[in-house]
Amino acid sequence: MLKKHPTTSGAKALKALALIRLERMPEATPLISLLEEEIKRGEFDENLIQAMCHCYKESYEPERIVALYETMVKKAPADEMEQCLTQLFMAYVRTRNYKQQHRIGIQLYKVC
Repeated sequence: MLKKHPTTSGAKALKALALIRLERMPEATPLISLLEEEIKRGEFDENLIQAMCHCYKESYEPERIVALYETMVKKAPADEMEQCLTQLFMAYVRTRNYKQQHRIGIQLYKVC
């Protein structure tokens, strides 16, 4: 897939996930960094976000999931804000950050 469509972010994320599962983390790290830069620029879709979350879960880095969803909340349009905030809340649950869970819960209440 990457040979025919080298700019496909979702395929790059899946390749990084495969490399992590093959325990080849040094090869996956540059791919993940490249994808994080794309996300910071606002070039992301739901498939890329999900694949990146799986990468972070497999590499035991739940705090990076939090950073990913925080970036998404900042870039998300108003109609997707509820979903982004919910995902951010769940990321805080994974890291057991109760104070931030409370803050996001209040934001969710105001959005809904």
